[in-house]
Amino acid sequence: RSSDLRMRRQAVVDSGWAKITTGKIAIILLCADNLTDSHQPQAITDLGLLSRKCLLQLYFERITRVLRLASAGVRRDQGKNVGAFFTLSSPVYLFVEEDCKLLMEEFLEE
Repeated sequence: RSSDLRMRRQAVVDSGWAKITTGKIAIILLCADNLTDSHQPQAITDLGLLSRKCLLQLYFERITRVLRLASAGVRRDQGKNVGAFFTLSSPVYLFVEEDCKLLMEEFLEE
């Protein structure tokens, strides 16, 4: 039973990677208008990390990492040089409250 669960889980993972590598996904991020004391959305507020990164930047870095891993898998499957530069892309949609729209646009332009 445990091996059956592992096989089904691996099938789901493989299906997800296949969809990413064939460009059949889009990424949707929902940002609520939870404003901090500094009147900025929480998604773009410094989290107090040593890197001084905000939550939105961390999410974008994770998305980039997943796309790079998927493109590396495509190169391996096609027998191409893994060191060659090749990155998959996927549309990213960012949904924000109207109150935060201008702040988010300014942040993303930086």
